[in-house]
Amino acid sequence: MVHHYGHGGGGFSLSWGTGEMAVGLLDDLDAPPERTPVTVLGAGAVGLATARLLQERGHDVGIVSADPIDATTSAVAGASWYPVGVFAGAPTTEARGRVFERAARRAHARFAALADHGFGVRWGDEYVPDNSPERIEAGHGWVFRRLRDLYAGGELLGKDAHPFATRYALRYRTLFMDAPVYLAAMLDAFRANGGSIDIRRLGSVDDVRALPAQVVFNCTGVGARALFGDHTVTPVRGRLFHLEPQPGVDYGVQIDDFRYVVPRSSALLLGTSWEPEGSGIVQEGRDAESVIPEIARVTG
Repeated sequence: MVHHYGHGGGGFSLSWGTGEMAVGLLDDLDAPPERTPVTVLGAGAVGLATARLLQERGHDVGIVSADPIDATTSAVAGASWYPVGVFAGAPTTEARGRVFERAARRAHARFAALADHGFGVRWGDEYVPDNSPERIEAGHGWVFRRLRDLYAGGELLGKDAHPFATRYALRYRTLFMDAPVYLAAMLDAFRANGGSIDIRRLGSVDDVRALPAQVVFNCTGVGARALFGDHTVTPVRGRLFHLEPQPGVDYGVQIDDFRYVVPRSSALLLGTSWEPEGSGIVQEGRDAESVIPEIARVTG
């Protein structure tokens, strides 16, 4: 059993990198030979990346998921490449920082390789508007500074060079993943390489033990609280609002306190996230009065 939960505030962004690290753990064990059946629990971004990586290593892979891909937490992720929320500040040790950086760089390379190849991944501009350049720098914190070379073309723009109601805006190039398109394409690729998916809910560890596969990867995320009794997993709640696509708004916006705007083919997403509160992952509608006006104040 390999536990690969993912990370609130960066799980989608890191999925390929942490997946490579999780799959690599087989090298340190009495690893099974190629073609050994492997089961992945969970069909979100983390589970699908892990399953594809296992297929690349030659394993026969099946996914067991409590929900279809369009009902997973990943399906409602904003999903720009932005793993900043993994740490509130700097990591507690330099060793943890190096592990994070390795996962982030590997993940970024895999998403970049998928850009413009039918996976709903594309390059685009992202803006960070504020009246203070110092706040822009501080707000992105340790993660952004450590990975700054991955945010190409970083440029601080003055008032007349950006569309926001602030004095300044940082603009850089980044990757956007249209989550529903990406998950569907990943599932198609998984199936095309011989994978199968079984939509059913496992109720206990005994159900996991009864699976026929020799190796199981647990990519259930917050679902591990109930399935494995792991109450060290802390759920994070997000607020997400879908607007009709807006002509000309094909860029992302990151605002203080992790408010954001993310363009999709089917909607313009407004939201905020990374609140470790309760068990609900997405809270729809209740806080529109606070989120939408604040975004509108900055975006003009």
